[in-house]
Amino acid sequence: KEEKIEKEEESDAEYEENATLFVKNLNFDTNEDGLRKLFSKIGKCKATIARKLSQNRETLSMGYGFVKFKKSWDAKEAIKSLQGCELDGHCLEIKFSNRTGSIDSVKRKTSTTTKQKSSKILVRNIPFEAKAKEIEELFKVFGELKYVRLPKKIDGAHRGFGFVDFVTQSDAECLGILFMLSLPCLTIAKLINRLVPLSIELTD
Repeated sequence: KEEKIEKEEESDAEYEENATLFVKNLNFDTNEDGLRKLFSKIGKCKATIARKLSQNRETLSMGYGFVKFKKSWDAKEAIKSLQGCELDGHCLEIKFSNRTGSIDSVKRKTSTTTKQKSSKILVRNIPFEAKAKEIEELFKVFGELKYVRLPKKIDGAHRGFGFVDFVTQSDAECLGILFMLSLPCLTIAKLINRLVPLSIELTD
């Protein structure tokens, strides 16, 4: 699973920053393929729709999604050309997204929620000068850790993201809930003597 996430992160790195759009007022029946086809008229892109788990364990659209273009100018053009356009009977509202993380992370969040619980956290936006020991010190206050791993590039430097695996699922899940509540101690962590906005999510 970690190898799959690493590949997704590398793939997402090919896409420029500030090229992700937030799309709302989606028809609940609209799927990722339909959303991608509409926006791919402008340029190469990936799309995902935010989903939630119903009481009968079905995944339901939340009526909004994200489209990430390879080039930021295509994202700007999409807002200009597709704002208010109709898809599956709904007029779309489009704006730049202020979320951090990749398109694939939204898919993983839905997948993790619907499939299983996890003791593992994916951490993004780690400063390149930070060490695994510093990450360990940061997260061990939330529970006992199995390990901290920062995937490396060929030159030995880490890639700016890592995995923190807790001994128990409950510690990881509590941390995930705290982050969703945007508690300052998690969204802003003091690393290498400066404040760094981290992005975390549960993974399996």
